[in-house]
Amino acid sequence: MGYLTSADYESCLKVLESIKKIYIDWVPDNVKCLEDAYSLVAFEYSRDVDQEAHSQVTLEMETGRDIPLTEWAFKNGIDASYARAKARRGGYITAKKIGRDWFISELEENKDKRRK
Repeated sequence: MGYLTSADYESCLKVLESIKKIYIDWVPDNVKCLEDAYSLVAFEYSRDVDQEAHSQVTLEMETGRDIPLTEWAFKNGIDASYARAKARRGGYITAKKIGRDWFISELEENKDKRRK
């Protein structure tokens, strides 16, 4: 069986709810089976949603959020014009220009590549 998406779980839950409404007069064993199937799918759906949320948070923690380059430069104790020039030269991995402003990951390190 392949990977089920959140949409698959939602569809399955809707089908099970519909079946329960249609077959309300089922034998108690059949109703119990339907309720068990519903609770199992509901559990898997909630676990899938939790996993998606966790993945998103983990990805954000690993990459950091983008902040304005001037703010990043201030936090790292360097001049904003120097940071912009270095970003234009491609000196930062995560720096990107959006419109007229530069943005950079808050986790980017300011590496000095000059020879000493």
